[in-house]
Amino acid sequence: ISDTEDELKIPLYIMQGYMSILQEAFEQEPELRPTHVFLQCGVGSFASSLAAFIVNRFRNEENPPVIIGVEPSQADCFFRSAQTGQFEIVEGEMNSIMAGLCCGVPSTMAFPIMRET
Repeated sequence: ISDTEDELKIPLYIMQGYMSILQEAFEQEPELRPTHVFLQCGVGSFASSLAAFIVNRFRNEENPPVIIGVEPSQADCFFRSAQTGQFEIVEGEMNSIMAGLCCGVPSTMAFPIMRET
């Protein structure tokens, strides 16, 4: 099952599942108040899901957490997309010890969320 499928139902379910990570964390530690949140990008489903959760949870606070996306330098499709404001694809060799993050194509569902957060 892929979180980059053209059919949006399955990627949406995957993204909702990722949100349960933070839901459970805040249920266990209701006073948890991070200043910064670092999220690995990959295709963006994980990062955008958790970023959306954080933005929603702290939407009424004066100083919400700073959200920082990280990705391998050779697979920096989100960094490039953030610079141009458009959907950017990275091609070529992508070497990283985190092979699962070597994704040169942002998820069509994730990119708009990350762009807004």
